[in-house]
Amino acid sequence: EVAGATNIGGRVTDLEMPPSDLQTIYVGTASGGIFKTENQGADWTPIFDDALSLAIGDIALAPSDENILYVGTGEPNGGGGSITYDGLGVYKSTDAGATWKALGLETVGSIGKIVVDPTDPDRVWVAAMGDLFGQNQNRGVYYSENGGQSWERVLFVSEKSGAIDLAIHPQNPDVLYAALWERTRTPDNNVYVGADSALYRSTDGGRTCTELTNALPFLSVPQLPLGLALPPSHAPPLSS
Repeated sequence: EVAGATNIGGRVTDLEMPPSDLQTIYVGTASGGIFKTENQGADWTPIFDDALSLAIGDIALAPSDENILYVGTGEPNGGGGSITYDGLGVYKSTDAGATWKALGLETVGSIGKIVVDPTDPDRVWVAAMGDLFGQNQNRGVYYSENGGQSWERVLFVSEKSGAIDLAIHPQNPDVLYAALWERTRTPDNNVYVGADSALYRSTDGGRTCTELTNALPFLSVPQLPLGLALPPSHAPPLSS
């Protein structure tokens, strides 16, 4: 059975559901904003159309307050020949998506993942992939401890490598894992794997991070012509 809007303007990039409310679902799309249902998909309402960017990278619900949502704009998963759009930073809602406030980070290009402290909705981490075309400094993992009023970059690897995914320990929010993905795209060439792709772990809330290297393989892959993708076994990590 199909449940959901069909004319959404691009791929579905994220689904979120409040654990206490099985009727409500939030759907983020690649270039069509966010849709919400409160009756398990029988009816859908666009709730993000007034934002300056409708390219959605990730949605995060605060586990301790389901009315608080963080949204990262810019779809990060640009494959061979596919069209993706950079965004304009992070947005926040404190009323379950009825109204939104821009929180900055407008220059980080695309956002792969947002995680929120399970016990404190003001502690937020953002995985920023950077611009799709070109190398830039505005990449890596950003952290806020005041609900997005200000941000600190806590992990940066290189101008070619951005953060694509984050995972937070459900019982110990100071333990985080970050996936860094080196991706370079030009009009005539794509590189989807590189030496700066790596996993990092933090045990102090992201203030310091250590690269994980024990038993993790690394494969050096040559540059590929535009439109060619890596074999499935060598594909880059995608945002969950």
